Formats: sequence, structure tokens, C-alpha cells
Amino acid sequence: AEGEASVDRMIRMITDYIFVSDEPREADIIFLPGGTAWQIPETGAELYCRGASPLLLASGKYTLGQTSFVPVKDMPKEYSGNYGTECDFYRAVLKKRGVPDGAVLGEDKAEYTIQNARYSRALCDSLGINVRRAIICCRPYHAARCLMYYTMSFPEADISVCPADCGDITAENWYTTKIGFETVMNEVEKTGVQLRRELGKYLGIGL
Repeated sequence: AEGEASVDRMIRMITDYIFVSDEPREADIIFLPGGTAWQIPETGAELYCRGASPLLLASGKYTLGQTSFVPVKDMPKEYSGNYGTECDFYRAVLKKRGVPDGAVLGEDKAEYTIQNARYSRALCDSLGINVRRAIICCRPYHAARCLMYYTMSFPEADISVCPADCGDITAENWYTTKIGFETVMNEVEKTGVQLRRELGKYLGIGL
């Protein structure tokens, strides 16, 4: 039916906008914006071990409004433990996955995505790291917002996104459940409002 075709087109538009995904390629650094999904540092470790990049940058304190790092309920036993920050948690996963400590940079102050990007830029600048190519590993539905903020913070860099398979909300199923729908539409709203502000600032034409 024509109505169904129009809705399908709308779903594809939203999917293409939110679920950014690129093929892995060589990069100067792999950015790991903070969170509680162990699949994110696992994906970063896999890329590192395949030679995609010599460096990873784990960023994150804990979620805004919380007072400590709170692990997810289904955390694998191999990663169980007490972690002070998301950065500490990511470092532990990376180490268990064969990444040497010397290949991991850490930033443990960021509490939300824009800070992940800005503080990562500040750290790179302080260490004299010139980022020409980068990879972001994040949750699939977080890809557009991560790409937006890291692009604003590293405008001279060619940035690709290699999302982690977190086994929950995906490009294929987000519109089939209430939690998937609400999560993705929340990302649409956030990216719209924040992109207007941040891109406007960058272009010099924002309000």
C-alpha cells in the first residue's frame, strides 16, 4: 500500500541518519566515548589487534546525575569489579582483550557526549597528537551524535564510525519495540537541537 511505502521510507531516512556505520580503515586513533557497554571497548580492542590504529582514547567519568560508575546488570563475569569511572572500566576491558597499557590514553572527567569529544581534543592537543584520521566506537544508535561532536572537536580529521554490536537496539529492529522507538526518536531530537547549536557556532551563523 502507498501509506506503508511512505512509512517505510521515513523509517529508512531516520535509520540512515542515526545509525552511521563505516568500514574499518587505518586511523591515528580510536575514540571510545564513555558508557557501560563492554562491547564498545571490545570493538576498539578488536580494531587495535587488527592493526587499524596504534592508539585508543577511552573517555568518560560516569553518567551525568550519577555519583559513581554503575555497571549494567548483565555484565560478563570476566569484567566484574569495582570501577571508579567509565574510563577505568574501558581500560580494564581493553587490557583483558590484549591491548597494552601504553596504547591506551584515558580521560576521566567527561559526563556526556560533547565533553567526551572536547576533553578528548584537549588531551590530544596536550600530548601533541595530530589526528588526521580517527575511528569512533560507540553504541549503534549513538553514532550520529558521536560523529557530530567529534567532528566539531576535530574538524580537520577524517572520522569514521565503527559501532559496537551491543545486542539490543539496531538499525534493523529499532522501530519494532517501544524502547527502541523511544531511544532512537530521542536521538533524533537531541541531534537536531544540538546540531543546530554546535554547527551554527562552527559556521558562525548560529543564534
